[in-house]
Amino acid sequence: MRTIDNYNKALEKYNQREDYTYDFEDVRSNIRVTMEHLKVEMREHAERERQTPWIITLVGFLTAYVPKLIQFSFSCYSSKVDITVMVLYAVFLSATIFCLVKFMLPRQRIQLDEPKVFYSDLMDRYKADETIDKSLVNMYVQHSYLNHLSECVDGFRECNIAKSVWRFRTLIAILASSIVYVVCIAIQLIKTPI
Repeated sequence: MRTIDNYNKALEKYNQREDYTYDFEDVRSNIRVTMEHLKVEMREHAERERQTPWIITLVGFLTAYVPKLIQFSFSCYSSKVDITVMVLYAVFLSATIFCLVKFMLPRQRIQLDEPKVFYSDLMDRYKADETIDKSLVNMYVQHSYLNHLSECVDGFRECNIAKSVWRFRTLIAILASSIVYVVCIAIQLIKTPI
């Protein structure tokens, strides 16, 4: 819902002026909207990256007591049920770590090219092409820039979707691991003599 609000906010500033009607056929307006959309996607990506440390901290809390649990599982106080619960914890912890790694993996995305690529290099290439009318060169460069921005937006959106999916899976795995973790600790505390 927040993303839709951001899109509406980006479009709102072009629709607010009463003397201006938004024209989707105008390349400059499309470049502005696409650039706003790209900024939204880049902010979301940065937000996902900022979530990594606290998720790592949660996983760290889940692994803090692991040596004691392993020691308890090999002691004479543990039964088959205790071992089963601890194996279940190990499975959930492994799933949590796997999801965390998938969440943290860098995703390939298209980087925004320097403006010089468009106003210098591409402009010169289009001017040198004799099949292109000289009055249309600027429009060709604008469309190329718009296409490049659209590719960047798509790349960031795909990256954000993948990060969101793995973040959700990581949090679910952390929750499941936490439940089994608390049960393991409770079993150990109950069965360990004082």
